[in-house]
Amino acid sequence: MAPPQSDKSLLERELLSEFDRDVLRRTTQSRSDFLRASRVARKNGMTYIVFGILTLVLSYGNDLAGLGLGAALVGLGLNARTWGQRLAIAEPSAPSRLALGEIGLLAAVVIYSVAKMTIMKTPMSELSMLMSTVPGNIDVDALADSVTDVVYLVVMLVAFLYQGGLALYYRARRSAVRHYLEDTPEWAREIVAIVAV
Repeated sequence: MAPPQSDKSLLERELLSEFDRDVLRRTTQSRSDFLRASRVARKNGMTYIVFGILTLVLSYGNDLAGLGLGAALVGLGLNARTWGQRLAIAEPSAPSRLALGEIGLLAAVVIYSVAKMTIMKTPMSELSMLMSTVPGNIDVDALADSVTDVVYLVVMLVAFLYQGGLALYYRARRSAVRHYLEDTPEWAREIVAIVAV
């Protein structure tokens, strides 16, 4: 009498051919690519919401541009969380929507920064009066304007690199979703989804 076989070897031997196992490996790999992007989107979305609420609270009553940026952060954070969840279930339009959300946030940061550098400059009258008592010929207003401009230019550069990079990252996930939906059999998607839970 032959020794009993383990369940795994029986399953592999009788139910799955080598081709089927290869299909499942490729399906799992394809799915993991956009699941990773889904987690990134949901985490970033929560971060945007938290920073948006903080920005709204700190800007309330005295900073119109800050209120606009805070509202944009909250809205785009909700967008990222929603479309991140949809990306996890292979919604074909999710990568493009996430990329557009990042471009929208980049636009909001640029508009905020340009507004703060031009039409909404913070007056430095108190600092100017304090510095007028110090001997020397320092133009505090010009110095403060220059520092402010440099800070907002750096903010725009960082936003361009981060949001632009994320937009490209999400956009690149379109092919993984498309491959997952079009090139993998439904049975493989179902098994991978069940096993992943």
